[in-house]
Amino acid sequence: MLLMLVHFNTHKKTIQFIDTITADGGGDGPEAVVDGLNYAVNNLAWDPSSKKFLIHILDAPPHGSEFSSGFDDYPKGCPCGISYASVLTRMKEQDITYIVITCQNSDQALQKMITIYKNHYGNFNTVSLSTVSYTHLTLPTIYSV
Repeated sequence: MLLMLVHFNTHKKTIQFIDTITADGGGDGPEAVVDGLNYAVNNLAWDPSSKKFLIHILDAPPHGSEFSSGFDDYPKGCPCGISYASVLTRMKEQDITYIVITCQNSDQALQKMITIYKNHYGNFNTVSLSTVSYTHLTLPTIYSV
């Protein structure tokens, strides 16, 4: 699992970070999405008085045959044993604004994940980097406060 915790305090730092992201490794297509979300929700030192945003940048759906019919080392779901529904419920309880940025918008498994997650979390904003110039992307473009 690749997990990067980055504290952003300006839009410029956010865009600079996004510009450095590369993907490699793995084996099967799905990723340990629930592991990463669970870690962020339960282990970060969220400031209780701040607005909380979880910006999730991904190029593959989570493990589990519910999301994809392709090859998956963990067809029963996340190797950590935690359900996506419990993590999404915790995010909602903590008033964390969830933003999903996909690297491609034509991936059916990603679109299925987004639909399933919205059924559990409620509506959230999604952006595909394949349809926007991310060098000009700002957080207000993703989420209007």
